[in-house]
Amino acid sequence: MNSRKILNFKDFELVENVRYGVKVDPVEFKSGDKVIYILKGKSMDDWLDLSDDERKKLEDKPASDIVNVKKIDKVEGDKIFFTDKEGNKFTKNKNEIVSKTK
Repeated sequence: MNSRKILNFKDFELVENVRYGVKVDPVEFKSGDKVIYILKGKSMDDWLDLSDDERKKLEDKPASDIVNVKKIDKVEGDKIFFTDKEGNKFTKNKNEIVSKTK
């Protein structure tokens, strides 16, 4: 029997993350996709420790201390490339992406 945890986030498309007990169909990322990613020094565990209500309010603390939202510049394999507000380039691994968002 295949068991899945169903998460009801209207504006989120979750990435496959078996390590944390969440199993959904894998998401393909492309340039221009808007995604939620884990900030440096934070972990997916920090994100999962938040309540459903806290995860819906990305601009408010405590979610804003754990994640940020940004459009993807480009994708090369498991590497996702972004540009910050100051024009600095940075990368995240696919496993640091929480979800796509609108």
